Amino acid sequence: MSVWKLESLLFYMELWMKKGTSDRFPFLAYLIEKEADKEVYDEVMKLLDLLEKQWKAEQEEGLLCFESLAFHYVGMLPPELEPVETLEKLKEENIHKEIVETLLEWIQK
Repeated sequence: MSVWKLESLLFYMELWMKKGTSDRFPFLAYLIEKEADKEVYDEVMKLLDLLEKQWKAEQEEGLLCFESLAFHYVGMLPPELEPVETLEKLKEENIHKEIVETLLEWIQK
């Protein structure tokens, strides 16, 4: 990719962020702000998929304490992302809503 194309792409992304689009897509805007790449995005989505499956299995077993899932989330989240802020942005965008709300509840205790 040429330098001009890269600079243009960065400029377009900056405009996108300034036009209020970040209000509609807070998690994506947060990733851009943190300069996260596709690998980070994929890691977060895989982590949430895994935790959601575990959470549902634990609920079926009748468990009510999900502290271990919160610890797992915090420990496995890519280091460039802040755990609570990431969950808040995911919640605003309705991504994995149930597990995100559960994790927020346990982390903020």
